[in-house]
Amino acid sequence: MKRVDFLKRFEKGPLLCDGGMGTELYRKGIYINRCYESINIDNPSIISEIHQNFIDAGADIIETNTFGANRILLSMHGLADKVRDINAKGVEIAKESARDSDVLVAGSVGPTGTFSALISKYSDEEIIDIFEEQISALIEAGCDLIIYETFNSQKELDLAVRACRNIEKDIPIAAMMTFPNKMETIFGVSIKDISILMNDMDIDLAGVNCSTGPERALDLIVEYAKYSNHRLMVMPNAGYPKNIDGRMMYMANAELFGNYAAYYLEAGVSVVGGCCGTTPEFIKQMAKSVKQKKINLNLQKFENSKHELHNAQEPVKFEEKSKISKMIADKEMVYSMEVLPPKSPNMSSTVEIVNRYKEIFHTVNIPDGPRASARMSIGAVAYIIQRDCEVEPIVHYCCRDRNILGIQSDLLGMHALGLKNVLAITGDPPKLGNYPDATPVFDVDAIGLVKILDGLNRGLDIAGNSIGEKTSFMIAVGANPAHENFEYEVNRLKQKIEAGAELVMTQPIYDNEIFQKFYEAVKPFNIPIMLGIAPLTSYKSAEFQNNEIPGMNVPETVLQKLKDAKDKEEALQVGIDLSLEIIRANYDKICGIYFMTQGKIGRKAARIIMEEIKKFELEK
Repeated sequence: MKRVDFLKRFEKGPLLCDGGMGTELYRKGIYINRCYESINIDNPSIISEIHQNFIDAGADIIETNTFGANRILLSMHGLADKVRDINAKGVEIAKESARDSDVLVAGSVGPTGTFSALISKYSDEEIIDIFEEQISALIEAGCDLIIYETFNSQKELDLAVRACRNIEKDIPIAAMMTFPNKMETIFGVSIKDISILMNDMDIDLAGVNCSTGPERALDLIVEYAKYSNHRLMVMPNAGYPKNIDGRMMYMANAELFGNYAAYYLEAGVSVVGGCCGTTPEFIKQMAKSVKQKKINLNLQKFENSKHELHNAQEPVKFEEKSKISKMIADKEMVYSMEVLPPKSPNMSSTVEIVNRYKEIFHTVNIPDGPRASARMSIGAVAYIIQRDCEVEPIVHYCCRDRNILGIQSDLLGMHALGLKNVLAITGDPPKLGNYPDATPVFDVDAIGLVKILDGLNRGLDIAGNSIGEKTSFMIAVGANPAHENFEYEVNRLKQKIEAGAELVMTQPIYDNEIFQKFYEAVKPFNIPIMLGIAPLTSYKSAEFQNNEIPGMNVPETVLQKLKDAKDKEEALQVGIDLSLEIIRANYDKICGIYFMTQGKIGRKAARIIMEEIKKFELEK
């Protein structure tokens, strides 16, 4: 493959590499005293099966089983004369597995293991010759690109790249270093210096792999991106291994890897994959993030051009979209209460609750299958509430269960029913709910959904075609000020706003300092904020928030007060006092309050808080 053709692949979005070949061989009972590379010849069907499993999981690139197939390392197993045979066979097996697909075969090349610091007992010419022997076999067998991985020495990596370029000037090269010591190689060279040095190498991708788990790999690649001129690649381990009953086990799970894949892609990485400990299930989870990114890139192309399309219409003004948007535009405080869709087709109790509280709250928020639960259709619930309670709802709409065709159809139907306020959310994965084996869709995430909504508001479908009459959705989005990766969350909110978001609604806030930090970070975005409030009602509920809901942070002082409470009423008052403290401190910074309350005790807390807010407003 020519370099120009390889780089064209990225016009359609990022690529997904496979996972740990050694890990899969170990799982199949082949222990580490074997020469894994020799299995290409001894038992090629096992290698073929592993390749196929990674392809089925969604990999765009599979690596040959040749990481240690150089003369030095093979000589330790008495196989120094088999370099060409083992490497050629590795490519042959991979190409056969990728046949009839557009999956690329990468020749995997690891270090020789001869370098101590920047010095090897072999001369530079000898090292180059060692690499040339292996790489020439890989290229002649027909690999599409070369991947250098797990290099500790930038000098050895430079020699390896020179060896490849001596053989073939136009084959794509990806090169990755490993950083086991925080931001340094094992020899104490900083990632900054490595990235700058690699800018001078004749390669197409640069990055990091191995030696670290997904979280620290994100820190590494973000730092790397500050100085690198190349496209970026990251392939971390599944955390740090632990010895359990004689087997090395990696403790990160596949779902976590899928989440971090999204973080890497947001950081600008072009190729993601896995190293030690990562199985096809890890790659399957990462594939979801890659798929989302590709669809979002296509939507971004539409986003960038839709303003220039001759059939695009001018959107309805924000204040004219709905009663809620007009209140926000007029600087009136909006109060909303969350109401869950019923699990049955009976709406009577839901309607009764809304009617009982509609004199207190201006609107109701209706979650869409919260915590990945199966409940009544969100559009049906919202329509019945608007019809029978005369309350204009804010409809949560998540991407989990619909492809982009279903999303557009639903939104048009909702608009026809008069449902104008939409909170665009990605949605909880099915694993969190009662049907963990349900198939998630996630064609787009919340950012992509906002782009679709904004397009409809301009009279355009997802392909830029006219739909005739434009919609007038008020587009809201969520944000979690307590997110464990604060910069990532703020950047995502920025992207949502650029895509067309007009209102941000926060997750529950329990710590005023966290909200202050968030407010200062998003203040330049000039978007109204609706503060999320979920009054704590017991020590047990607070523990659940802290331990079970990612990003939630209940201060220790509050936890202790709840734990020391003599009874339910005293515990409830602790939660109410905390909510009021946060509301009063931020009243002038927000456009409304979104109460996330469930059950009688939750609604009781919301009512008490609203009574105190009214007194506070009169005092102001």
